[in-house]
Amino acid sequence: MIWGKHQCWRCRSLCMHCRREKNNFSLLKKIIHYGGDVTCPNHSGYTALHSAVCEANLEIVKFLVEQGANIDKLDSHRWKPRSLAEQQGHEETMAFFKSSKEMKTISEKPETLSIGKFSSEPILSKTSDQ
Repeated sequence: MIWGKHQCWRCRSLCMHCRREKNNFSLLKKIIHYGGDVTCPNHSGYTALHSAVCEANLEIVKFLVEQGANIDKLDSHRWKPRSLAEQQGHEETMAFFKSSKEMKTISEKPETLSIGKFSSEPILSKTSDQ
């Protein structure tokens, strides 16, 4: 079922959960278990992480980030969850975002390209005319 331009019921239920059932962590886990997408925004670009940050619910913030939520995802008003935490003075959330960003940077390894050995001389097969 489509609820908007690019929105399915799984996205809608996750965003609605974070707005209405603010501290129901077990329900959030069930929604994700049954296919809720933590990265999916609602019609205004607002994600479950935006909502959890605004509610200052660090437990849910941590869980959503562990599930792949992006702390730098912009909503339609150009707010990132990280910026919301700063603007609202949520010190613990800001510290968590900083540490999770540092851990991600440390764990990411630069992609290396492997160039195989190639002969610089073309191989031509003999034709039957020669």
